[in-house]
Amino acid sequence: MNTMSDPYRSSVKTELTADMVESMLHDDHFVRALWHAVTIDPMTGVQVVAPEGTILYGNDQAMQMFLGPTTRAIDYVGRNASEWSNPDAFRERVTLLNDIVADGVTRQFRGIYQGRQIVSTVYRVMAGKPPAAKTPALLIISRYVHGDVKQAHLQGLELRHSPDVHLGPLDILSRRELEVLALIGEGLSLPQIAEVLGRSPHTAHDHRKAIGRKLGVDDRVRLAEMAKAAGLKPTDAALRRVRYAGEQRRRAGDAPA
Repeated sequence: MNTMSDPYRSSVKTELTADMVESMLHDDHFVRALWHAVTIDPMTGVQVVAPEGTILYGNDQAMQMFLGPTTRAIDYVGRNASEWSNPDAFRERVTLLNDIVADGVTRQFRGIYQGRQIVSTVYRVMAGKPPAAKTPALLIISRYVHGDVKQAHLQGLELRHSPDVHLGPLDILSRRELEVLALIGEGLSLPQIAEVLGRSPHTAHDHRKAIGRKLGVDDRVRLAEMAKAAGLKPTDAALRRVRYAGEQRRRAGDAPA
């Protein structure tokens, strides 16, 4: 018989149960520890947003995920996202946020920002200190998702897909080139891509060369990785492209972001 102890099992008897652990969420010290752990995680974006779109809190990672690698949260907290967002996209997002405020149902959202796929989980929370009445706000936890979005979909939650894309360095590509890049990311060969798109192999080859030239990447494996980082699907090519205030569409020869 194996008498070696399990290093993951405590030898100390305890009366704790799963329900009791869940009750720790009402303990201020426990909640603060969780908050600290999440907000300092370099791979997790955290925001607290008012229903009308004002950023009440954001860590640097959240701001950089959506607005670019040199962004600092301190420059955006206290401001309304309408200042830098596409007007139509902003109105749609505020509508979605207010749906969550109204019904309290947590939802997930998938989108492409800065050329990377991001899945955000949005919770309704109540902000304010007693005895003042608490006000509803939105806690948004965002993470990059490489490849299939299903791996980040939490069971039981509705997953909505953004009607627009912020393509970042991929914005230089045409709609057809985005479709080709998405299919490269899915592992299809050029003859297979040509068949899917109803084009000749020669045309598919021309699109592939144009993609490599515009992105400055000629290696198929690297192109596939770029497509997977964006979670790119052929249908994404038809979505509305948005840019932030002051941004221009990229052109061939532009330095990468």
